[in-house]
Amino acid sequence: MSGRLQKTDHQAPVWIARLLAVLPLVACSLAGSTLHEASPLNRTGTPTRPLQFARYCFNHGRDPVSHTSKLVSRFRFRNVGANAVQLGKIERSCGCLTPELSHRRLEPGEVGEMNVSVPLAEQTEGFHEFQLTVHYTAPEPRHETLLIKAVFPEPEIHVIPRAMHVSQRGVAGQPITHHFTVFDNRPQPLSVEAVESSSSWIYGSIQSIKDGGRETRIGIEIRSGIPAGTHRLLVHAQTDDPRFPTVVMPVRIQGPERTEPVIVRPTRLRLRTDQTTAGSVQVQVPEHWVISHVDCFPPELLCEWQQTANGERQIVDLALRVSAPPLSSSREGVVTLYANDSTEMVTVTVEILSTRRELRQDREIAQRVDDSGSNQE
Repeated sequence: MSGRLQKTDHQAPVWIARLLAVLPLVACSLAGSTLHEASPLNRTGTPTRPLQFARYCFNHGRDPVSHTSKLVSRFRFRNVGANAVQLGKIERSCGCLTPELSHRRLEPGEVGEMNVSVPLAEQTEGFHEFQLTVHYTAPEPRHETLLIKAVFPEPEIHVIPRAMHVSQRGVAGQPITHHFTVFDNRPQPLSVEAVESSSSWIYGSIQSIKDGGRETRIGIEIRSGIPAGTHRLLVHAQTDDPRFPTVVMPVRIQGPERTEPVIVRPTRLRLRTDQTTAGSVQVQVPEHWVISHVDCFPPELLCEWQQTANGERQIVDLALRVSAPPLSSSREGVVTLYANDSTEMVTVTVEILSTRRELRQDREIAQRVDDSGSNQE
């Protein structure tokens, strides 16, 4: 009895070993039959992402980027779908981002690129991450999200504060005064020579210069009784530095609430300095408004306007252009429409984009960065 048990125990591992040896062959045979009958995934069907980018994150590295007027990130993309791709709105996590598209429409297989520039003078020191959401149709609505990562050096020139928001609601009969300061950390600091504004409702002047020109304080006075509505104005500090010819201070002023609606479409217009066609803005104002004049700032921004009646409303059509070559380095302009002896006012923000020559230069900069191998995903 004892010997029989020992024999059975001795043979069991041999039987199990033979079974384990056969199972992989059976499994392999079944798997091979299944794979042979299945079609490759990339042989049929439409890609889930018709618009594909070569990179979805442009990382400028762990070291601070070089001191230049602007940082450029280039994103290449291709339409890999079966239908045309129509590019639409580009949402930006920061208004300092300026995307430039080579194409707005791509046929199947067509390639395009987008250059995104960031002015370094407007950035604080340290690591920054920006996000862009590119909306498109192909033919159904879709979107892609892109990232830009960079470490910015200590700025050579910075402005405090970077923008102003002022309210005149509840303030009657008294002007409002503010100031901003331009800091220049370079051995040879710039010199502010003049201060200009986009409206007669705001006045800027040099208040003080300290530390051998490294700290310049600019005073701003906003007149009392500003017209109803919210207005976007600009103050320019003109300098003697060709790299930084203009220091810009955006000012948002909130006047009394309007009693009648004013509609502006679009509220922000994008213009390229070398485009041949005018950009259009339509402003709907109350019937009793009498338009006296339209001012443009900076002077390179040109405007023609026409006023027509439309029932109980009036339509003011603006045709905007940018003179070439631009005389200032400003990337933002303002068109101000005055009515009823300047007791009513409407402002339209204009984003001034690069010329095609500047776009080529941006692409060359981005190409040199790519070739250097310093940009890693």
